[in-house]
Amino acid sequence: TDPESAIMRTGSEGFQQCYNAQVAVDGEHQLIVATELTSNASDQGALVGLLDEVGDRFGAQPGTVLADAGYCNERDLSELEARGIDGYVATGREGKRSAGRDAGRHPATHRMVEKLATPAGRERYAQRKWLSEAPNGWIKEVLGFRRFGVRGLAKARGEWNLVCLAPDIKRLQPLPAGWVRPPVGGTGPKPPVSGPRPDLPDPSARPARHCALPMSRSSCPSPHRGRPAHPLTFLSHLSTAQAPRPKECE
Repeated sequence: TDPESAIMRTGSEGFQQCYNAQVAVDGEHQLIVATELTSNASDQGALVGLLDEVGDRFGAQPGTVLADAGYCNERDLSELEARGIDGYVATGREGKRSAGRDAGRHPATHRMVEKLATPAGRERYAQRKWLSEAPNGWIKEVLGFRRFGVRGLAKARGEWNLVCLAPDIKRLQPLPAGWVRPPVGGTGPKPPVSGPRPDLPDPSARPARHCALPMSRSSCPSPHRGRPAHPLTFLSHLSTAQAPRPKECE
């Protein structure tokens, strides 16, 4: 058992020794643009950290964020408003009516409940499923990643970053060369381009992307068992932290 992992409830295997993996997914090309891995079973507080990572990496905040109820709390919803981000964060389980929130004690949550009660709000939030769940499916079903192969939070975090890089590389192949963003601030070497592309907009002039945060948790028991204008989606993935011992070693 990995001592740095924690016991978490998984969808199909009951309670397992797991890590909680997070991803932020770009809503235009379904690229994973930020990752995180913790031993905390709750998704609370993960939203702002992923947004900060996106901002540091791209030099701009997403215009829109979609996230499931696991990320919903008054402090983070207030932070989205303070940053001018158009957030769509579920306030309760899907398919069940959300309980009303006291507008005096939880003003940001109350505003979110009202926002998601509108037809436009429901339609926008519905994009979360297909934006963020697809990369999660590719990781689990195409790559077959169910458990970590290493122990320790730092090593598992590195493995998670590599796992998330694989589908990004696959999806970057068909994208036009002009989509590549030049370095923020104009410092450092710029990526080579074959020539001007009048049919493509200037990447440096692109507005901030939307950020759809589709949160769905998946747990990963210790090495190798387990389960992120356009929005940026956040996804929570629980992965087992320990791989089963080969029969020949028993």
